[in-house]
Amino acid sequence: MPEIQVHERALAHLSRGLYRSPASALRELVSNAWDANATRVDIDTNFPNFFQLSITDNGDGFTHGEFESLMRGGIGNSIKRTDSAPLKYNRPTIGRLGIGMLGIAQICGSFIVSSKPKLGRPFRARIKLYDLAKEKMDKKDSELVHEARTTTADGQEVPGKIVDVGTYDFEDVKLGIPAKGTAIIVDDVTPIFTLAFKDSLKFEEYKPVDKEWKKAVTGVLNKTSSL
Repeated sequence: MPEIQVHERALAHLSRGLYRSPASALRELVSNAWDANATRVDIDTNFPNFFQLSITDNGDGFTHGEFESLMRGGIGNSIKRTDSAPLKYNRPTIGRLGIGMLGIAQICGSFIVSSKPKLGRPFRARIKLYDLAKEKMDKKDSELVHEARTTTADGQEVPGKIVDVGTYDFEDVKLGIPAKGTAIIVDDVTPIFTLAFKDSLKFEEYKPVDKEWKKAVTGVLNKTSSL
C-alpha cells in the first residue's frame, strides 16, 4: 500500500496540542467543510456508546487525484487554496486541506475517507496510521523521515522534511460514498476518547438536546450560549 507522507510543518501544527479533545479533533473537519463551500455538516458520535464517528458534508469534495497528491506530501506543504477561486458566500478561508484528516487521526488508528466532487473522479480510501509513529520519528536516522524540497505559500521551493505516518488503500466506491461532498468514518475510536465523550455527558452544564427540532430550539438551544 502507498505510504502517507506529511510535511513536518503539519506535524508541528498538530503536536501543539490542538487535537487533545474530541471537540477540537472535529473542529478542523468543520473548517475543511466550510472551505469546501458546504452548507451542511452532519456529525454522528454514535451517542451514547461513542464507538464510531462519522462526519459528512455537502461541500465541493475533492477528486481521486487530489487525494493522492495530499497523501504524497501535500499535507502541510503550503497554505490551503492560495491559488484557487474565492469561496462562495464571501467566506474567508480558515482551514488547511488535509490537516483535518490528521486531526481526526488523533482519536483512532484508522478511518475511511470518501468524496464525490462536482467534476472529476470520486474515491473511497482506508487510511491506516503507524503505531508509535512519533517515537519512531524521534529516533536518529529514522526510516520514517526523508529530506524533500517543498513549496511555500508564495510558491518558492525550500528544503524540508517529509514524514511517513501511515498507509492508504483505495476501496471500491460501490462500498459507499456521499451523494455530494466528503465523508469520514472512524470505526475504531480509541478507548481514551470514547471515555472522554462519555465523561462529557457528566459535565455540570451538560444539557441533553431533544431530538424534535422545535423542542430542541425552545428548550435548550435558545437558552444556551455555547454547545
